[in-house]
Parts: sequence; structure tokens; C-alpha cells
Amino acid sequence: MTRAFPWNPSRWGRRAQVAAAAGSAMAVALAVSLALMLTGGAPPANPDPPPRQAVLVSPFTGEPVTALGPVLAVKIDNIAAARPPTGLTSADLVYVLPVEGGLSRIMAVVSSRVPAVIGPVRSAREDDLELLAFSWPASQARWLVSMDGKPARAAEGGQLGAPTVVIQYTKVRTSRFLEAGSRPPYAESTGSGTAVVLRDGLAYDARWSRPAPDAGTTFTVASGQRMTFARGPVWIVLAARK
Repeated sequence: MTRAFPWNPSRWGRRAQVAAAAGSAMAVALAVSLALMLTGGAPPANPDPPPRQAVLVSPFTGEPVTALGPVLAVKIDNIAAARPPTGLTSADLVYVLPVEGGLSRIMAVVSSRVPAVIGPVRSAREDDLELLAFSWPASQARWLVSMDGKPARAAEGGQLGAPTVVIQYTKVRTSRFLEAGSRPPYAESTGSGTAVVLRDGLAYDARWSRPAPDAGTTFTVASGQRMTFARGPVWIVLAARK
């Protein structure tokens, strides 16, 4: 559900049709006979058309790629002093994950285009999820990212953004592992829940499902049909369920 936040043929006699068909058949027979006489054998077969090459596309973005390369996931710091990030514009997927202190960190998944430099690399911290905002300027046809009330810039230049943004609501619990003497938050990515998908300037209510860690995440609308994403990079924000 989209939120409202948009030959008649000539009438020949049967004899004329039969005569015309017979004449056509005779003409074809004469033409084949003449070809056999001139070539001394069967007429040459038409060459098979060249096979159509399938277009190879990225499983993440749906965009054409020359080859399927390795997949690299990198955690990137997102505190104000660490911005702007480097290499994030090359990411196929960008996850925003909550960490302790009400902060968040970014996990960039790169495969289609691997940047020469990416970072700043960290283990698990970034900006407050509530301070992360997205706007849709129709002239750019993508959602632009803002943090702390300011446009989020890339080190390469320009504002960070993506054609599709997913706000995925999930359970955020305490991690089993210690980090700097405490257990940081852990956002579960398996299970199911609700989501809001932003694309084409609209917001769609959706549901997400990932039954196991070795399975992919699927998004569906109320009718049960798959929720499609726009071609290009996707940002996924894992947020605590309300």
C-alpha cells in the first residue's frame, strides 16, 4: 500500500483463392528447381542468428556488471569527527546499525565497484539513528542523506544518497560479546517484522522476513507480493521496533 504522504481481405470467390494458391505454389516450386539447377544441390540454409548474450547484473543493485566479484563488508565510523566517509559512494548496500550510547555505525557492502580506499574503518560505532534523515529532490531521483541536521557528504564530493532506502524495524538486544568492557547493542537481522521502503519519492509499508542467517531477506507488501527496489545502491537502516 502506498502511503498518501501517488488484411481485411478482398472477397474473392473460392475458385480465385484456389487458383491464386496454386499459382503461388507453382512459382515456389519453379524457384526451388532453378536454385537446384544453378547450385547443383540443396539450397543453402540460412545461417543461425548469433546467440544473444545475457546481461550480467549485480545481485545487490540490479545494475549491469562485467563480472561478479568477491563481496567485502566494511564497518565505517560515523561520529561527526569521522565524517565525511571515503568510498561509501561505491557501496552496493549500506547498513546503518545501532551501537551503544545511542550511536550507530555503517556497514558498507561492496562488490560491483571496489574503491581504492574506504573508511574510516571501525568495529561498531556511528551517529544517532534518530538524527538520520532522508529527503527526495525529484531532480536527483534519489534519497539524500542528512545527519545532525546537515547534508551527509562523501569524501569524494557530493551528498550521500541512494534510489532506495529501507527502514527495517527489528529487535535490538544486548550482544553476547564484550567490547571495551561492556556489551553493546545487537540488532537482529533474522526473523520477521515491519519495514518502510522509500523509493520514487514515496513511502511503502512492507514486511521483511529472513528465516535463517544463511538466507536472504525478502520484503513484501500487504498483498503478499514482493516489494521491488529501484536499480542502484540501497541503504538499510536497522531500527528498534516501536
